[in-house]
Amino acid sequence: MARITAAGDAIVITSSQTLEALRTIKRFRPTALMLTEEDRVVFAIAPTTGAGSITQHGACFNGESHCEGKFATITLAFPGGADVKEWIADNLGGALIKLDAIEETLPLVLAAIQEERAAIIESITVA
Repeated sequence: MARITAAGDAIVITSSQTLEALRTIKRFRPTALMLTEEDRVVFAIAPTTGAGSITQHGACFNGESHCEGKFATITLAFPGGADVKEWIADNLGGALIKLDAIEETLPLVLAAIQEERAAIIESITVA
């Protein structure tokens, strides 16, 4: 589940995954980063080198947390003029719910990728 931190005029959304984990999942199981309804993508997450963002359609993580885990982050500017918690709930709540739905599945997806990758490496003979 993503963690939301508000400090001053900044809002930081911290993923439960690292940027490197998101890159790995994108490379091997890109559909695991998508939430679908009736065969259409309604929300997707991705690592990016551009600006981080979150909308009703997706989230692009571009930074890393400063803690030991180096989790993927998005930093947004809080426009002010309202209670920050209320603003986040009203403006980002739907996207955060969808983000959490995807993030719940990612630890198992990443573990499966790592197992499969290890099996492939083990099966290679170098002559």
